Amino acid sequence: MKNVIIDFDNTIGIEHCDIDDALALIYLLGDPGVTVRAVTTSFGNSTQENVTKATRYLFDELGLSGIPVYRGCDSPTDRKSAAADFIAGYLAGAKGKCTLLVTGSVSNIYQAWLQNGSMADALDEIVFMGGVTERLLLHGHDLPELNFSVDPEAAHGVMAIGAPKTVITANPCLSAFFDDEIFSRLRGSGAGPHMDFLLRHAAEWADFLEKVFSVRGFHVWDVVAACYLTDPALFAHRWCGLFSSPDDFRTGLLRCGEKGGDVNIPTAINDLALFWDTVVGRWVSALR
Repeated sequence: MKNVIIDFDNTIGIEHCDIDDALALIYLLGDPGVTVRAVTTSFGNSTQENVTKATRYLFDELGLSGIPVYRGCDSPTDRKSAAADFIAGYLAGAKGKCTLLVTGSVSNIYQAWLQNGSMADALDEIVFMGGVTERLLLHGHDLPELNFSVDPEAAHGVMAIGAPKTVITANPCLSAFFDDEIFSRLRGSGAGPHMDFLLRHAAEWADFLEKVFSVRGFHVWDVVAACYLTDPALFAHRWCGLFSSPDDFRTGLLRCGEKGGDVNIPTAINDLALFWDTVVGRWVSALR
């Protein structure tokens, strides 16, 4: 059983904002081999205020009262928060190993490490969603990186944490596209009102992005990171040295050195059909 803390910048229900953090949490809730011990909130997709509001909404709609939520910091200028205190304290007293899934800014994780420099001892792994290894083009548009770049000092700092680290960059996520076929599979799942909640917000997000990119559907960035956490065999691994400077992190750029380093930066989803079978199955299981 994997014990997981997810640190995310969830904005489901906030107009014109991503829903993939919520989808990543739902995915984890549908995996019988995962226990979500807590959720901590970060800024990134929007302000901390909006993320906190959206997370309360998500938890109310899905009845997730059994999972504690801790509010993170508002900005990189003051990273102290209930979220950082919780992570540092939990990992200091953990009786078993834990995995961190980090899908927004990494400010809470960095601050927790500053408060508990030995927290790596209690970690199986940290899985980040963020960064780019090359120019990111989305339907012909240049897309800025929005996780590491919002607190580059923290992003540079967390790479020194002595725990196994995997970074799911935006580049391999380009193949994970939630299209009409996925809508159809979920509509036909018979999962009930909670699935209706997911589909309503997925449709609203797809409608907005269609106006921006003239393409129907959306990429499930953070879900890819959650899927790696549970099913790493679905990915092409690349262990390498990381040589990004603090300035590189201002754009989220990851400079990878030779093989055999201490950071895993997967290059692709090996089997896209199996990826979607896994993701759809976990969503349906969580929302029944």
